[in-house]
Amino acid sequence: SMAEAVQHPHAVQRKAFVTVGGVVQPAVAPRFDRTPGATPRPAPELGQDTEAVLSEIGYTPENIQWLRQQAVVK
Repeated sequence: SMAEAVQHPHAVQRKAFVTVGGVVQPAVAPRFDRTPGATPRPAPELGQDTEAVLSEIGYTPENIQWLRQQAVVK
């Protein structure tokens, strides 16, 4: 089973699984010495980047606040 695979001595020794945001998942494979793969990050929280994205495409702080008040964005 997957629960057993995570605890298998070979998988533990090879660091074959990582925990990201509380979820155990396979680690990046294959692994290269000169170009190691990055460990994935958890997904952003809903609305975490809303202001930055909307600002980047030209929305003013007032526009963004109005969109939040109207529950258009989080």
